[in-house]
Amino acid sequence: MQFLRIVDAMIEIDGNTINAVNGFGYNFLRFLNRMISLITKVEFHLNKMAYMNNY
Repeated sequence: MQFLRIVDAMIEIDGNTINAVNGFGYNFLRFLNRMISLITKVEFHLNKMAYMNNY
């Protein structure tokens, strides 16, 4: 019985770990996505300014 309880506790901990990792991964991907969109906006703005300076 004790062994089964330990296994149950391990599974529970593992589940929490997986949730934490998934949450981190999701937040990290959102952060990355935001940074990429920010960088592309800045690049677009700089390209537009360079274009206007050339012409």
